[in-house]
Amino acid sequence: MVRALRRMIAPGFETEPAPRRSDHKDFHRGCPKPPTAAGAILNRKTTLIIGLAVCAAIAAAVGVISNGRGSHAVAADAGVYIRSGVALHPFKTDVVEQPDGALVFAPRGDDEAGVELSLAGARSSVTGARMVAVFFELDADDAFNIREDFGEGARYTSSALRGHVILGGSPSSSALIYSHGYDRASIRIVGVEPCDGAVIICEADGSIAKPVRLTKGAPALSATAYNGGEIAFDAKNGVLHVERLPDYEGEYGVTLRLAPAKTAKRVAVVFDRQPALGVSLSRRNKEGLAYLPAERRHVVLEPGDEALFFTASVDRFAVKFESVSTCASDNWRCRTRHEFEELLPQADANATKFERALQLLRWASKNIDFALTRSVNAEFRPSSSELHKVYFRFFALDQGGGFCGGTSVFFRRLLADQGIEAFTWNFGVLKDDLTHVTTIVPMNGEFYLMDATFGGYLAKKGSTQPIDIFDYLGGAPADFIPVDMTGRQFIAKINEKKVAHGLTRGLLRNCVDDKSRGTVHCEYPVFGLENYARMWGERLARNGIAPDGDALRTLMLRGTFSVAGGRLTPETRAFVMKLKERGVPFIDAPGSPSPEDMLN
Repeated sequence: MVRALRRMIAPGFETEPAPRRSDHKDFHRGCPKPPTAAGAILNRKTTLIIGLAVCAAIAAAVGVISNGRGSHAVAADAGVYIRSGVALHPFKTDVVEQPDGALVFAPRGDDEAGVELSLAGARSSVTGARMVAVFFELDADDAFNIREDFGEGARYTSSALRGHVILGGSPSSSALIYSHGYDRASIRIVGVEPCDGAVIICEADGSIAKPVRLTKGAPALSATAYNGGEIAFDAKNGVLHVERLPDYEGEYGVTLRLAPAKTAKRVAVVFDRQPALGVSLSRRNKEGLAYLPAERRHVVLEPGDEALFFTASVDRFAVKFESVSTCASDNWRCRTRHEFEELLPQADANATKFERALQLLRWASKNIDFALTRSVNAEFRPSSSELHKVYFRFFALDQGGGFCGGTSVFFRRLLADQGIEAFTWNFGVLKDDLTHVTTIVPMNGEFYLMDATFGGYLAKKGSTQPIDIFDYLGGAPADFIPVDMTGRQFIAKINEKKVAHGLTRGLLRNCVDDKSRGTVHCEYPVFGLENYARMWGERLARNGIAPDGDALRTLMLRGTFSVAGGRLTPETRAFVMKLKERGVPFIDAPGSPSPEDMLN
């Protein structure tokens, strides 16, 4: 069977119209039936005999031949071959029927020639279906063109791309499979399925989708092979298998959409990719095309949206569905960017860039929850999804958060989302875990520290004007201007209360157990930079650092582990260069790209 696309007919190309099948009905229809009354009069018997003779003559003229194979009836003069309720009409070809039901056909000349398919009317077992998909095997040296005609227009494709046609939807529906310059080819009908969604879904573009439904009450998806892919759904285990066609080279995959439904719904699909690496995911919706992160394990679909799993690096992969559910108000996967932006402070058109950044710092310091234990921090993934989904997943329900690293990354992403360049800076002393990650905002050739962990920013002494971080490192007096952090929650696992920092010291207030999620969230009224210096006073002293207002500056000068996670931009490179000029050591740390590499 031809698999690779060799020749694709362009949309709008008009070939010579295929010969239309005649409107002849079954020759028995309209012929007189034998009389049932016992005392039929002679002239009615005479009429019957004459009528039967006429019907026999018509049958001989039309040439209907009984071939002993049931539905494989051949109309020799009309050139119609019936297969599973589908009529095959030779188009400028001579046809030889094979014992297995295949038709071998050869062109009569150099023109385009092939076979036309249509529903066979009364002979069809699928006539009652509004539309059907007819699956065929085509044996030819090269790909054939396919023209599907629905009366009001035509759709073109190639046998290299699909082995089916869609029939029905209008009385004149037909499909012409044709090419030119070939010696002979054969076609065999291998199946006919109604487009009713039970076994297949016939998409508007002529592609065939498989319905994917995990449970009887769950929303259904439609899965369509993409490019040279073949798909099979294991309903028992909820696994969609995708495989590259044997002779196909290049990118392939599967497209997921919502199956047609009476009511429009938003659906959250949770899945695992197998293998986890090498299979990409994109989503196209009304906002456009987006490529989603490799670690992404969910996608939200609305009517008209598409999710595409694709690869070119492996020959087969699978998508295992964990759940397919209608979106609920507490499902973070279903929350939108618009909903998130409505929570942010309204931007002032007359505000400077720093003033806007300060607005966002105040919001972040109240709304970015903080982890009290390592296990909570390990579950926080600030870059795993779109910014708004990270917020709704962890912070909106007070069910997760990070340490300073995750907090600074989320704040950097928030600034970037609002058009403000920013990057993270990791510094301190590895011994005794005296390290900190903060956020740096470059503006007008200067670098300002804005810290969402401790809720504040560095300003010139006695002022609210920000100070350049390198003036601060050079010894210029400065103040850390705190912002209000009321509303921030501090998260621990319920089974870790005894080891949770703050809980053991009686510093937290208004703790609430969330047994459904196994977490506890509390307020921490005294949390901040000054409290940090007091709490870690002994560790600071062991490293020769006084637990006072200069502790932060001293930690910065002790060493840098990474800048911007190694992301190189003109601003991050300039920042690293200035650190080196100030004599700040670059320290190699596990999992942190060396700042020195950013200068090479």
